[in-house]
Amino acid sequence: SMIDILLMNSLLKALAPGAKLILVGDVDQLPSVGPGNVLRDMIESKVITTVRLRHIYRQADESLITVNAHRINDGEMPFLNDRDKDFFFIQKNANHEIVDEILDLIKNRLPFFKDGFDPIKDMQILSPTRKGEIGIYNLNKRIQEILNPPSKDKAERDLKDFIFREGDKVMQIKNNYNLEWTKINGSGE
Repeated sequence: SMIDILLMNSLLKALAPGAKLILVGDVDQLPSVGPGNVLRDMIESKVITTVRLRHIYRQADESLITVNAHRINDGEMPFLNDRDKDFFFIQKNANHEIVDEILDLIKNRLPFFKDGFDPIKDMQILSPTRKGEIGIYNLNKRIQEILNPPSKDKAERDLKDFIFREGDKVMQIKNNYNLEWTKINGSGE
């Protein structure tokens, strides 16, 4: 779903005559940053054979994440008010209330929601801003205090305003073109 018309044009020109091209994508993902919505346009054209996979394996069928993903794709309002499920809505108006609620969820509610709760694998917090009380810089620092506090047994690296500690969840959100591509295999080796 991320390929734009310019890259698709280059790809199609590079194919040998008679070659078959199999495309795999998620039409429900965001379209490409560049021009065009290639995958969606090809599917909607009904010129090519398509198969739509509807079963989500990341969550159980009864998961409200799964149910609500389908509801949203179908233009329906998601179910929001069942706080005993894995998808719910909590309204807070003040920034400090939002931060307090997030920290309370991490410390007190989420660990009891799932046996074997692993905050690295089982949760993701999204913020629309980097700075301020509810920005990622403050939230990451406050969450790190709870989930991965300092320990003499853990290596740390202090980089300006951030302390990275062994065991932290880290997301690389900017490409590093100086890395050798042969070393990028997902294991860090």
